[in-house]
Amino acid sequence: MKDNDGVQMIDCKEAERRLHRYVDRELSDHEVVEVQRHLEVCENCRMRFRFEAGLRRLVKNAAQNESAPQSLRERIRRLGRR
Repeated sequence: MKDNDGVQMIDCKEAERRLHRYVDRELSDHEVVEVQRHLEVCENCRMRFRFEAGLRRLVKNAAQNESAPQSLRERIRRLGRR
């Protein structure tokens, strides 16, 4: 796929492969630009991105009020001391 300037762009398969890392901000600067350029021209991938980003926000918001049980926290502390 090429953009309006004739520059080669990543395809939908590659954009999907990178989508979770893009949402989680785990891509290199170059990869971010590539995904963003693809999302600018591809409505299907843009919709998928919006869904994934929205889902991530929902999970984050739901998890903010949760905490691990004291017994689990103690077990993790003991494992960290080994």
